[in-house]
Amino acid sequence: MSEKKKYSLLTNSDIEVGLKGGRFKKEDISLIRDTEGKIVRHSAMTDIQDNVIPSSIIQINNTYIYQADIRPVIEALIETRNVEIFQDLSEKHHAVIDSLTYYRDHESRLDELNSKSLDASSVFEKRVEVYLNGIDVNDLEKTDIKHCIAMLDSYLNIIFVYLMSTYWIHNEKVSNDTIAGRKIADVDSKVRKIYEQLLAESSLDEKNRTTIPMHNSLYSRYFLSEKNGVEEIERLIKHDSRFSSLTDFMSFIQRCFFEKIATYYDHANQRQVPERHEISIKLDEYSKSERKKIEFSKMLFDVLEKIEMIKNIHSELIEVGKIDFGSIEIYSESEANKALQLTAIPLALHAGS
Repeated sequence: MSEKKKYSLLTNSDIEVGLKGGRFKKEDISLIRDTEGKIVRHSAMTDIQDNVIPSSIIQINNTYIYQADIRPVIEALIETRNVEIFQDLSEKHHAVIDSLTYYRDHESRLDELNSKSLDASSVFEKRVEVYLNGIDVNDLEKTDIKHCIAMLDSYLNIIFVYLMSTYWIHNEKVSNDTIAGRKIADVDSKVRKIYEQLLAESSLDEKNRTTIPMHNSLYSRYFLSEKNGVEEIERLIKHDSRFSSLTDFMSFIQRCFFEKIATYYDHANQRQVPERHEISIKLDEYSKSERKKIEFSKMLFDVLEKIEMIKNIHSELIEVGKIDFGSIEIYSESEANKALQLTAIPLALHAGS
């Protein structure tokens, strides 16, 4: 009798068949379970328009390993060849895409793909730093928002290619790599800083405490004049390190901007005016510069979502690197499973179909 494997390897097609056949079930909180109640896959809650990177590559849940088919991801990355970015970065970007295309077509020169993506990421890293440091959130007319976002998006794609190729080469030793994690954390910090200042400018006082005046900020616009403003604030503060939650934000507003107007006697009308509270936040008329701030902040929100996805994938690859591939069995003999030539798992990557 053959030894029972510890893990079952699943693809998207296996999950779809399992859902239709009743073996798996999907829950409203985006969990897919089998008939015994064990988690098969966490589905992504975030949907970023035109994003080519998945929110998850591989997940280990109980005795299941879910792996995404990465071929469509590679195809989508190759399609970004002609994206408009700053001229001095186009050459490096094209070199990575050409190397990725060669790898897709021939499944060789993986070291070259890894080397070119690392080289390109270093050039992008410096260019991104210089450009972001030069942004004045109060004078966005000098900022080419479209090209800035395209540059950040291309940079994150290159980091993703470097991360995946590093895993394919080094397998479980991917955890030894410090470059990808550092680059991800660095771009996250720089983008988040601008994002936060767009929402509400802040500074440190003499006691090193963060002060946020809130006057004429995007937060005050959403809070005071937008119909669904509170819901939008709840979404935006996900990537604002200054607030831990909507409750934290509302407590801050109440603590710092609610002004108590004491009761007094109105002699003219001969009546006692009751005590009341007012919000002491200044808000000017809607302006062109404010519209540009809103546009830029929404785009940077999506960039931060993408950074979070890459962080998650980085963690997933480190975790799967601890798995003994001899303990994995193929869940089904479906064509989709047989055809997985470009995947997160080297065993499937290098096995012939």
